[in-house]
Formats: sequence, C-alpha cells, structure tokens
Amino acid sequence: MNILETTKHILNEGLSSKLYHGIRVGVLIDSLKSNKKALSRTAHSELANQAILSKKYPFYMSLTRSNTSGFIRYWVNKKDKQYAILELDGEKLAQNFKGKPVNWYGDVSDREKKDFYTTATTDIGPKDYLLIKNIRIDDEMEDRLYSNKSHLNDFKRYIVAIHHREMNKKLMYYIKKNAGNIPIYIYDNNVDFIKLNKNKARKA
Repeated sequence: MNILETTKHILNEGLSSKLYHGIRVGVLIDSLKSNKKALSRTAHSELANQAILSKKYPFYMSLTRSNTSGFIRYWVNKKDKQYAILELDGEKLAQNFKGKPVNWYGDVSDREKKDFYTTATTDIGPKDYLLIKNIRIDDEMEDRLYSNKSHLNDFKRYIVAIHHREMNKKLMYYIKKNAGNIPIYIYDNNVDFIKLNKNKARKA
C-alpha cells in the first residue's frame, strides 16, 4: 500500500458522532464572535513515531470521543478555571471534514513524552507535564479532524452545547452574547463538570 492509499484508508475511518473539545475561554469568545475556529498545524503536534499528513492536510483540530477522557480531565483540572468544554456534532463535522481516531501517544516512552513537552509549541507546554502524567492523559480517546484550511468556518453550527465552570460575570456575559442559541451549562464543581451532569448545572 503506497502513501496515498494509506492516507485514504486512515481517513476513511471517520469522526465519531458525538465529540468534545477543551478550549480556553478567551479563544472560545473570539471563535464565537468571528464564527470561526483557528486550527493547529499538523507538523507541530506529532511525536516521532506518528504519521504526519501535513502535505495534504496541514491543519487539524484535536477532539475526544468521551467527556471522561484524559484530555478533558486535563482541561477540567486547570487551576485558573478559565476553560470550557464544547460538545460538538460529529456527524455535521464529518460532512465537511476528514478525520480519524488517533492514539496520539501510542507506545512512546515516558522520556519521549517529556522531551516533547520540553519543546512544545502547542497549548500544552512543559509546565503541564506532571499534571498530564498524573491524570493519565494517555487515555485521550482522541478523534482528530484534518483540514487543508487554517480555520473551521461557520463554527457555531457544529456546537451542540457549551459547558464551563462558574467564572467572572464579564466573561460569562461575552460567552452568552456571542453564543446565539447554543445552550450554555455552568457547573459549580469539577465532579459535575467532568461528567457534564446537566441535571446539576444551571443554564446561562
């Protein structure tokens, strides 16, 4: 199987029907306001043993199939609480984007992971390494969306709900102002937040 055939085979696996994405509140507000989400560069996200699809799909968005995954636990456990979890419609995304399940860490060694974070250019940097290690972010359950464009346009049409912890009123105001009709759930504690227990949340 040549590289082109391998790429097609991988991407034909597709995206899951329900997806989640952790995001900084400031980035969320900007993305809601512009109705587009900047994507990350594929080549900046790969460990040495991961396949790089950067020629055809130079941009990606990291998603997860479960709100209890390591990535979501990472966002929930951030001390400053200025993070939100987006619940996304994977079926709508799959209509316009390629994607696949990814075991980002694979079988790489702990040393390789630590080396990666030391020089990280992604949102997750070296200071977060111990937190990531402690919450087993290797249980990431990741789906990765690939694109040949730098932004995901018409972003709000893919958002099913916005979930976040209690935060200052100014930030909450701007989220609500720019979210349109997207439901917003606010949680008082991390236990209900990580479970996305809507029965224990209040709607903005």
